[in-house]
Amino acid sequence: MLPLLLILQSCGGEETLSPVNFETELPAMKVSEGGEDVRISLKPSDTGIWMAEVDNGDERALPGSDSYEAWSLSPEKDPVLGENIYEGLTLFTTRGLSEWNPVNYLLNHQQEILDRFASAGRNELQAALWGLADPSGFDAGNINPGRVSQRFAGPGEFTFSPGTAKRIVEFVKDKAEGYEPGRMDSYAVVAGNGDRSVQILISTSLFSVEITELSELAGLIVAWDINDSGQIVGGNDLWEEGAGKRDLGSMFARAINNNGVVVGNGSGVPRIWDSSGGTRDLGSFGSGSAEAADINDDGMVAGETFIETHLFDDIYDYETNGWAWSEADGTAVITKNGWAKGINNQGEVVGVDYNTSNRAFIWDKENGVSGLGSQNGFSSGRANAVNDRSEVVGSVLVSSGSSAGKRAAGPEEMKQAEMLLRKTGSAGVYDYSHVAEMIQNGTFDREAFPWDRESGVAQKRAGSVTATHSLDISMSSSYRSEAFLWSKDGGMTALGTLGGDWSTAWDINNHGQVVGYSSIGDGKSRAFIWDPENGMIELPTLGGNSLARSINNNGEIVGYSYDENGRFHPVRWRVEFRGL
Repeated sequence: MLPLLLILQSCGGEETLSPVNFETELPAMKVSEGGEDVRISLKPSDTGIWMAEVDNGDERALPGSDSYEAWSLSPEKDPVLGENIYEGLTLFTTRGLSEWNPVNYLLNHQQEILDRFASAGRNELQAALWGLADPSGFDAGNINPGRVSQRFAGPGEFTFSPGTAKRIVEFVKDKAEGYEPGRMDSYAVVAGNGDRSVQILISTSLFSVEITELSELAGLIVAWDINDSGQIVGGNDLWEEGAGKRDLGSMFARAINNNGVVVGNGSGVPRIWDSSGGTRDLGSFGSGSAEAADINDDGMVAGETFIETHLFDDIYDYETNGWAWSEADGTAVITKNGWAKGINNQGEVVGVDYNTSNRAFIWDKENGVSGLGSQNGFSSGRANAVNDRSEVVGSVLVSSGSSAGKRAAGPEEMKQAEMLLRKTGSAGVYDYSHVAEMIQNGTFDREAFPWDRESGVAQKRAGSVTATHSLDISMSSSYRSEAFLWSKDGGMTALGTLGGDWSTAWDINNHGQVVGYSSIGDGKSRAFIWDPENGMIELPTLGGNSLARSINNNGEIVGYSYDENGRFHPVRWRVEFRGL
């Protein structure tokens, strides 16, 4: 591509658009970050009028994509009928400017407009953009052919319907009056040359999100964790782009560190794998079953033991211990009544401790267990992950209903909810609010662990819920979770939801980006990414419910999504935030 661009450079930019005084004739805009001395290459497109490749020499002026949908701002002249290059341009952002709402509404609702106006196509959208953005007063319904370039005004007729374009302009202006652009919405960037002659509109957004289905690409049945090298583990497999899939043997992989060392579980025993030694057990953890939950870059592992005691009939008692393990020190018990869920590179462990008044805890060798405090007065927390800045994420279990009527679950209620997850084999996979909701709605058998369906494990787990009278499901279903972020300086902060009544946070990277999932209402749930600047943002799906399980320091996320037909798919999201 690059050699071709250099050859074309000598002929690029010979046709220019009508001069426009940027400061007086267009709503005031500011220069986009990295948007000076920019080169733009245009080529014909199947979506916009062109696709634009944009860079400023050392880096992309609009990072996160190779190319962008692009449109003409002025009707007088096309920059070129074929490919062309412009250099020395400046990019001006329209983001946050209400005067540009009609243009940005059109950019974000193209398919809706095309569906509404059956005779509309790309050329009608382009003409409508002229009517919405052209400062010289272009009227899409009353056009002088001399004002339109030959691509849009052939001999004796236009290549678009002026009447349809005018109706689109009227429709968009009406809709744009109440339009409030969302964080995910696209917005126009205007490219101008050195003398403020505006050349083109480029459609971009604050960040790019790419979703990839992993069962077909990587042969994975589930994606549980991803490290900074992009290695993904789940089920019995480790997959790396370019290297393919590797069988980890008799273990269900739960976590992978940045050295490619994996921990998981098999037959009630924690197991560890590396490329030189293969799979081995971590050692003896006494009676009951033990599970590894996470591993740091030094090979230190956090996990838990679970001992079930049959009392009589269908009544059981439970003993749980959270622990940290290392090759040098062996096993250190953190809590004799709780769970260990995550570990960072400082050796800090987080989880649930029913002996503390707060339940959610952080632990280190020097200070032992410390409660995380409360969120909005609620202290029934469960910590799921911790980053290297000692920031912790998880969820708080509160009663459903009005905000004024919410109360935190007590220790026994909290423990019953955890036992529900453990009994169904859902611990660490689903939030307890979601499991209770699935049971209440009768969808647990269909949703839970679909990758085990052929072996019948999913049906057995679903059956165990029905038979487990000692677990008060009605109690559990009356509670909802709220995602939180905790730091040593800021304490516990609520992260909100995607519009539904519950959320939970599963992981956090060293940039403070949080992932998890949230209800959006009507029994639907969606994966999210959250950061302090942008808040909670819904990630795209394959058509159905989704969950984000892990995020690395490069903005790569793994989890799952159902498609529109209810089929389960492991997925990877790649998220890159952009400047304005």
